Amino acid sequence: AFTGKKRVVKFAGHFHGWHEGLEVGVGDPYEAVAEAGQLQEVVDLVALCPPNDIEAVRAALAQGDVAAIILEPTGGHFGTVPVADGFLTQLREEATKSGAVLIFDEVVTGFRVAPGGAQDLYNVTPDLSTFAKILAGGLPGGAVAGRADIMSFLATKDTPEATRQTKMHHPGTFNANPLSAVAGVAMLSSLVDGKSIDFANAQAAKLRQGMNDTLAREGVAWKVYGQHSDWKVFYGADAPPRDGDDQDVSEVPWQRLDGKFPQQSRALRQTMILRGIDFNGARALVGTCHTDEVVEDTLSSFDEAVRAVKEEGLA
Repeated sequence: AFTGKKRVVKFAGHFHGWHEGLEVGVGDPYEAVAEAGQLQEVVDLVALCPPNDIEAVRAALAQGDVAAIILEPTGGHFGTVPVADGFLTQLREEATKSGAVLIFDEVVTGFRVAPGGAQDLYNVTPDLSTFAKILAGGLPGGAVAGRADIMSFLATKDTPEATRQTKMHHPGTFNANPLSAVAGVAMLSSLVDGKSIDFANAQAAKLRQGMNDTLAREGVAWKVYGQHSDWKVFYGADAPPRDGDDQDVSEVPWQRLDGKFPQQSRALRQTMILRGIDFNGARALVGTCHTDEVVEDTLSSFDEAVRAVKEEGLA
């Protein structure tokens, strides 16, 4: 509506919900092809770029028909493939030059990586941002925020005719839901000083270091990594971690980093469940509920689970 253009630049492996025009190239084989029930005509309006490839973005923008660039600002699948240093700044510059709208999907990163989201942490301001989930404290809620000239397309105009021509239709079952609004105010108020974020970051760092210590000790060629209050397991590492701080995955090809390892992840998850700890098999998020006692229990369970999986020949 704002740009009068149709195409969108998105990145392979980045997930933006069940929006038909963006559910493209999310998983292997990372191609812009229609899935069941998806219109190829819609998929054709997506310029799918490899992660961290600014030259591919420039090539897409050069055609002059791109309305927007959208990404998870810490990397696809909430940082499984981290965004390269300086890439957000490059995107900001290219979007400004081309007139494309830069959109940060902060559904995961908003209020987790910093009180002001990834844009606050990295000091890069997008034109639009999306927020959801924790925004309303677990109740139904989401938000779009951004530049006033873009957001004005949601506003009722001075005349019925102007409204009909330029106002975007904005229905919603939970629009102006008072309960969600009150929960959102309470949630954001609890995060504004950043102390909860700092605590969760510190607990996640303890988990990553302790898990890598186990992998190094057991000689298992996996790696636990992450940047904030999260941890991910890369099952395809070439060697065990050298020490608890060996979390660098910047040299790993993004397809490998984003790859699935169903046997190993299923085995590790099931083995940890038997010890009272659950996660999705590949990654987890850490919160203020994860006290030192929980961290110790998790590391103890991980230590036992790794040895058990190793005995099964899957590590």
